[in-house]
Order: sequence, then structure tokens, then C-alpha cells
Amino acid sequence: MTTNKLIFDEETHLYTLSGERLPSVTQVLEELKLSDFSSVSDTRMEAALDFGKAVHLATQYDDKKTLDENTLDEKIRPYINAWRSFKKDYRVRIKKIEQRVMSKKYRYAGTFDRVAIVMDYLSVVEIKTSVVIPKSACLQLVAYKDAYNSENPGRTLSRRYAVLLKDDGTYKVEDYRDPSDINVFLAALAIYIYKRR
Repeated sequence: MTTNKLIFDEETHLYTLSGERLPSVTQVLEELKLSDFSSVSDTRMEAALDFGKAVHLATQYDDKKTLDENTLDEKIRPYINAWRSFKKDYRVRIKKIEQRVMSKKYRYAGTFDRVAIVMDYLSVVEIKTSVVIPKSACLQLVAYKDAYNSENPGRTLSRRYAVLLKDDGTYKVEDYRDPSDINVFLAALAIYIYKRR
């Protein structure tokens, strides 16, 4: 039996809608080497991914005000401090956490980190823990923004932010406003689909 609901399989990282597999935003970017980590060893990549997941989980608990400070790993504490500083400095009010989105029109899906009011604008926010913010973050965020806006008429996301949390408790923010980013992502999606045929 098929359903008209987006389904995500955590183990295989696959999105499906009514039995149709939808490419994820990150799969599109990785396939076309727009988000390329091929120079990083598998062991190092796995460790970085595990650490990133731990930081993301801690920020979720912090946003929900359920973070137990006594159980927080000391390696993660600076990242939480950076996240809290960002939220304070940018007057952030969290609206949604780790929500799946899809574009029925363009047939792709993904999971964004946050939708929040940032400096009085409804925005999509991506948390990064890498050494630098990947160049492809602008495309990742515009894809989430476009999918969210197509599914939520009347609650339009107007801004896109990538927030790099650092191990010294500071952060760096990229505020993406180039309207042509969506054209680049859709071109990448078209090539991804063409290659998969």
C-alpha cells in the first residue's frame, strides 16, 4: 500500500513518496561533486559525521530547553556556547527543528536543521561543525527554502543562514541572498536525474 506522505528511512537515508524514491538535497550536491569530501578518509569522515550528529542533538535539546548540562560532553560544550551566542546575537526564535520537506513540483526532499525567526525574518538555518562552511551550503539552503515555501503557502521563508559552530565557542554566519542560487540547484537536480536514467 502506498501513501501520499513523505517517508524517510533513517538507515538507508532514503526519502519516498507514494513508493517513488526522491533524491535528497545532499545526494544531489554530493553526486555532482558540489559538496565534495572525497579527499577525506572514510575513518575521519565517519568520526566527523558522528561528532556533527552529537552537536546537532545537543543543540536540539538546548532549543527544547531539555539539555542536561551535567551529561554534556566537554568537547561539545564550546559548540553549545557558540549556538547560544548566535541565538542571542541574532535574536533567534526557533519555530521548527529537524523537519523533513519535499518539493512535489521538482521531486526532491531533505531535512533542514531549523526554521526560525532570525533578526525578525522567517529563515531556514543550517548548523555546521566542519572546519569551514561548505560552498554548497547556499544551494542546500535554497533547496530547503524552495521546498518549504511550496508546501507552506502564507508562511514564506525569506532568509537563509549557515552557522558554523567552532571549538573555541565562537561562530561564523553566512547570510545567503542570491536569488539565482535556486537556478543552480535546479540545474544540478536536472543533471542528477539525467545521470540516474
